[in-house]
Amino acid sequence: MKRLVTYDFVGGNGSLRRVLAMLLVLPAVLFLGAPMQAEEKSGATVSEVAGQKIGGVLEVRIIGDSSLTYTSYELFNPTRVVVDVANASLQPGLMPNLPSDAQIKLQTKEITDAQPQILRFEFLLEKSLPYTTQQDENALLVSFDLQGPAAPIASVSLSATPDKPAPTLGKPLPDPSRATVPASGKIQDDFSFSGYDRERISVDFYKMDLHNVFRFLREISGTNIIVDEAVQGTLTLTLDNVPWDFALDVILNLKGLSQKERFNTIVIYPKNKEFIWPGKAESTLSFQADEDIAQQEAFVITQMEQQAVGLVEATQLIAKGSEFEKQHNPAMAVQVYEQAFEKWETNGKLANRIAAIYLVDLRQYAKALHYAERALAIDKKDSVAALNAAIASANMRDSQSATNYFEMSMQGDKPSQEALLSYALFREEGRQYDQALQLLDKHGALYGKTLDAMIATARILDKKGASAQAVQEYRSILNAGFALPSDLSRFIRARVEW
Repeated sequence: MKRLVTYDFVGGNGSLRRVLAMLLVLPAVLFLGAPMQAEEKSGATVSEVAGQKIGGVLEVRIIGDSSLTYTSYELFNPTRVVVDVANASLQPGLMPNLPSDAQIKLQTKEITDAQPQILRFEFLLEKSLPYTTQQDENALLVSFDLQGPAAPIASVSLSATPDKPAPTLGKPLPDPSRATVPASGKIQDDFSFSGYDRERISVDFYKMDLHNVFRFLREISGTNIIVDEAVQGTLTLTLDNVPWDFALDVILNLKGLSQKERFNTIVIYPKNKEFIWPGKAESTLSFQADEDIAQQEAFVITQMEQQAVGLVEATQLIAKGSEFEKQHNPAMAVQVYEQAFEKWETNGKLANRIAAIYLVDLRQYAKALHYAERALAIDKKDSVAALNAAIASANMRDSQSATNYFEMSMQGDKPSQEALLSYALFREEGRQYDQALQLLDKHGALYGKTLDAMIATARILDKKGASAQAVQEYRSILNAGFALPSDLSRFIRARVEW
């Protein structure tokens, strides 16, 4: 499982307070269309939509008066394939329809509040079917294999694999009914050995604006992706059943772009441009650790003659590690902190600091768990260490240990907001929706309503099939007075109006 994340409007994952800011993932239930720069100054007009059955295949031809820029993907509950054509509209009076015996219904909708406008073709299916999309001059051909297996071929659905039955924490949970298995175990091994171990996707982009592409990857992955305004251009790309981080690397290489990842946030920028993380995001996952360690440092320095030599050396190493963190070098920082901990093995705060760096910056979850457990050995009631251990265990897909550590993090009459929200997300991704909602209710009772918790509640209600309750929760978000970023506001309004 991956680190706890949020829709990309909240911020870093530094302290435990920032875990809250990194907690909630807005699921990719809708692709609303990111702002893009269309190649044409005026939009395309779709003048014909014709469907015909050829044997066991339904072919739908969407014809425009100019080349069509599109993306296609598959959604569920209900099952449907969606083709979004950017900067396009239907010819007045055109009523698209499909053959009555095709067992597929077609709905169209013009989304005028997207920039640019989107013409949406929504194919309603009785079950998931293999389909393909391809461009033919000014026409877009969408083909469905009516007799094929119920497994999406050219969809953007996330898929589980045999050795990875559970997703990473903070990402949308794959639906087993839509899981696809790689045709070759060797391919999967090759990806894994190459370091590509994220959820698999299939994508089909045609002349899609790069900002739109990165927005899409952000929504399906649950990872914050920020794109520099200097990134320009379009992309035509078809990939089938590959890890999304592999797809990202392909795109970056094709377009001469670089990336930096930290705090579960990826920044995309041109290779000829430098990016430096802001210093404000540099605190790590241990709650108030900086202040506590600083006090310990001051105590040792002022009482140096009364302290053991090892503690003095540990303090000096802690100061050195802190400097490495300020230089955005977590690998060196944690190395120095480990040396300090060898000399000061009763410093639970330092153990938590090390665990946090391994968890957040370096993604070495076994190491994070080791130092979280070292902190718990020092203080069995250390809820911060328990939460670190829970998240590390979840990332290692050890659900039982994660559950045990989450329960430890809930000790006391008033568990932290971070523990409640993290545990709720863990329960959600285990499809234990009622337990997740109970944790969110407890969070609300203790800390009041927050934007993150309300979004999580609405999302879980959607997953439970309680659409009316979900819509009401989304309405409450709109009426709560939160300063909503434009993308999040557009998503919620679209969900309410859907």
